[in-house]
Amino acid sequence: MQEYSEDVSVKFTGVGVHFGKNINMEIVPMQSGGVTFVRTDANNVEIPALYTNVVSTNSNTTIGNGSVKIATIEHFMAALYACNVKHAKIFIDSSEIPLMDGGSNDFIFGLECINCSKQKLPKLILRKEIVLELKDSYVRAMPSHTLRVRAIIDFPNTTIGRQ
Repeated sequence: MQEYSEDVSVKFTGVGVHFGKNINMEIVPMQSGGVTFVRTDANNVEIPALYTNVVSTNSNTTIGNGSVKIATIEHFMAALYACNVKHAKIFIDSSEIPLMDGGSNDFIFGLECINCSKQKLPKLILRKEIVLELKDSYVRAMPSHTLRVRAIIDFPNTTIGRQ
C-alpha cells in the first residue's frame, strides 16, 4: 500500500464551470481519516466526502455541511478513486472544484506527481445490458470487447444545445 507523507501536497488553480469564480485548491494526502474538503473561505468548515453529505445531484454532485457546500466534485472524486487515494484533506477557497481540463486528467497528473501512484483495480466485466433512467435522461451500457462511448446532450439553452 502507498504510504503518504502529510508534508507533500499538490495545488490546483482554475475557474469553476458553474459559478465562474477563480479557485485555489490544495490536496494533502493523509494516512487516515477519509477524504475531507476544508472550505478555507468559510471558517475552515470541514465537509467529509460521504454519500450522506450529498445535498444535490442537479447538473453536478454537491456535498455540504450545514449551509457550507462544495459543488462539482464528481471528476475530482473519480481522480482520487483512479489513483487509489482514500485519505486526503482538500483545502479549497470556493464553493466549487475548479474545472481544469473538464475531466479527471489534470487531477490524476497532479496526484501522480506527488507519488500517489495508481494501483491495479479489479476489472469490471459487463455480462448483460444495463439501462438507468431518471426523468428524461438515461444511460445504457452493453457488453463489448472494446470501449466505445457515445454521449449526447440536448439542452433547450442554445448556448449548449444538442451536442
